Amino acid sequence: GPLERRVREIVQNWERADISSARLEASLMTGINMGGLAYAHTHLNTQVYIALFTLLTVSFDDQLASAGAEFTARFHAGLPQLHPFLQLFAEMLRTAGEHFLPFAARAIVNNALTSMDQNVFDRESKGMPLHTAAQQYVEWKRMRNGMAETFAFFVWDRYSFSNIFAYVQAIP
Repeated sequence: GPLERRVREIVQNWERADISSARLEASLMTGINMGGLAYAHTHLNTQVYIALFTLLTVSFDDQLASAGAEFTARFHAGLPQLHPFLQLFAEMLRTAGEHFLPFAARAIVNNALTSMDQNVFDRESKGMPLHTAAQQYVEWKRMRNGMAETFAFFVWDRYSFSNIFAYVQAIP
């Protein structure tokens, strides 16, 4: 359909560096399915944004770990990222306001950056013994891992919801 066509047109022009075609295709289909099925009620432009955002986030794994360690600092400093997919992700975050109201766009960016930082911390602290008095760390960590908040805010695109009243009714 139109979503898949638009997403494929955009992705074919991306600099992939070390991302294999097979890995890209799997991530692409995940993104298209997420954008087109879970967010079918949103404007097509928003579905494209969500599909690309999803494609990029599911592409992040150990292969991008070293470059991802500097993602947040480089994002805040406005510096180029160390991998083409991380650069594309930074650009996606900067354009969230084109698809979502300012409150939602900020929440999307903040949650994505928190998740990226937590993933780095998880790698750096892997195998760390956890003191029995620090059991709340596990719950704190779960709140920071993943991008559940981001994907929740994707529900309300600016084309369909022109004010923040819908958010107040459903978040948290």
